[in-house]
Amino acid sequence: MDEGDDAQLMQRYARGDLRAFEQLYGRHRSALYNYLNRHTRDRDAASDLFQEVWARVIASRERYEPRAKFRTFLSIWRSEERRVGKECR
Repeated sequence: MDEGDDAQLMQRYARGDLRAFEQLYGRHRSALYNYLNRHTRDRDAASDLFQEVWARVIASRERYEPRAKFRTFLSIWRSEERRVGKECR
């Protein structure tokens, strides 16, 4: 997987290309879910956090700037969601 491709896909998605989002989602969904599941040890919580991370990616797509790898962008959201999830328990 080429991180440059991820940045291009995110930029295309920001311009309205839904296929670009589908590709990003397909590339990162398993790794993201597995990460959240390992850290929460709760499938329901991991699923909720997974949805929240992707909702934030969608909501922030127009503000995305490819200064860092897309995985870094994702990790910021997943870290924030994990923190919020812990506070809610």
